[in-house]
Amino acid sequence: MHNLLNESFARLRKNTTFKVCLIIVIAIPVLLISLEKILLRAYNEDASGFNAADECLFLMTGMLPLFIAISPGFFIASDFRQNTVRNKIICGYSRTSIYMTNWITSVCITLIFHIVSTIVSMVLGSVLFKAGDIFTNENIYYSLVCIPVLITFTSITVAMTMTLKNAAGAIFSYFIHEILALFNIVILLIDSDELKKFLCYFLPSNQLNMIVSRNYLAADITMDEPGELMSVGRYAIPEDFDAIMLPLYAVILTVAVTALGIWHFNKKDVK
Repeated sequence: MHNLLNESFARLRKNTTFKVCLIIVIAIPVLLISLEKILLRAYNEDASGFNAADECLFLMTGMLPLFIAISPGFFIASDFRQNTVRNKIICGYSRTSIYMTNWITSVCITLIFHIVSTIVSMVLGSVLFKAGDIFTNENIYYSLVCIPVLITFTSITVAMTMTLKNAAGAIFSYFIHEILALFNIVILLIDSDELKKFLCYFLPSNQLNMIVSRNYLAADITMDEPGELMSVGRYAIPEDFDAIMLPLYAVILTVAVTALGIWHFNKKDVK
């Protein structure tokens, strides 16, 4: 597997899609923060939306599933398109090691996107506005929790691409994210508060929304306004078991999706 990883990362360094996505992931927060500063200066107003660097920390987080679907997804799809996967199997590498190599490489891509975009947003926000309280317990908590949640999206992308063996799997994995986001309408119709809370915490799309807003859902989930779930105040950290629910459910879903993906890949013919 060591040889597979070396080969995979060597290809990643030359991968154009990865480089382009990385540039875009850096450019978007730069453009948004700079535009906010320009608009505020043009209207002679005080900074309100991006008045501190911590307001910019999760600026790109909600967009990352799209780039996770594109970069790791297209990277894996090229493996099948160029018959690299078939050649690895012929050379005697196990299908599980091939799958896990792609998974590890994809997770590294995700972490690079997340870390780079966060640093760029934090630094530029500090320069153009004011530093604010960046290293608060709330920011540290949601920054750490964000990692397993993004890895869940990565695992779904890897599983779908390894299953469909082309770029359509990568694209479909992003639509899964959008479909799950619409599932909130169904959740609101559930009578059981416990089941409603479980589904809200378990769905990756909801997890990401809680992280971006730094809000978590209240224990007794009720309707705040029509079509909205009531949540605790901004910058709140979950208490007791709720504090580990987001990362725990993300890890469970990652393991389940990856295990299912490996099982299916081991059963399917590769031509």
